[in-house]
Amino acid sequence: VLSHPHIVTIYDIQEEGDVAYIFMEYIEGSTLEKMLLDEAPAKDQILTLLRQTAAALDFAHAKGIVHRDIKPANIMVRKDWTAKIADFGIAKMQSQSMTQTGMVMGTPSYMSPEQIQGKTVDGKADQFSLGVIAYEVMTGEKPFVAESLPTLLFKLVGEAAMPAIRLNPTLDVSIDAVLQKALAKTPDQRWESCTAFIAALEEQCRQYPAWTTQTRGQVSL
Repeated sequence: VLSHPHIVTIYDIQEEGDVAYIFMEYIEGSTLEKMLLDEAPAKDQILTLLRQTAAALDFAHAKGIVHRDIKPANIMVRKDWTAKIADFGIAKMQSQSMTQTGMVMGTPSYMSPEQIQGKTVDGKADQFSLGVIAYEVMTGEKPFVAESLPTLLFKLVGEAAMPAIRLNPTLDVSIDAVLQKALAKTPDQRWESCTAFIAALEEQCRQYPAWTTQTRGQVSL
């Protein structure tokens, strides 16, 4: 059982025929996805949400559970600005069958290269997805975009992300370096843990406090 302050509690999972039912904690609030559509949250709020999400992911990873679909729509935000990761129940239900069949689960823009390639994944895959989210909330754009799915998957597997500083000039190159390490193509080149990633990000953000967040669509190249 994943019991953590920043994970939506799963009370029960039942199956009836081909339909699975998940009974989970009700969260009064919104999703990070909906919030980003309105306006960019304050940078202190963003870093708090990222820190809480990282702690929850590392907790799950220590128990051998990989979420596989970390994205803004799966990060619930309560009114007191507490982050709660949703859909861990689905990750637990499908992880064994996917390992056996080689199925790919996830949302393309946030998927790690190893997920796309159908390789065995561990917590570093979730870290990559968290890196995509951090990049997105700090620049207003996803690090990998394309007009077609094949092109997007090609970029995720084989192309480096555009430097974040090009999309948001208020960022420093050291902040971008932290993001780029989380977005490394191979897992062993990423941070030791999600918490280590966000701790490094927060440290560089403290070093360069003039940075600001950007809303989606604000960037003009």
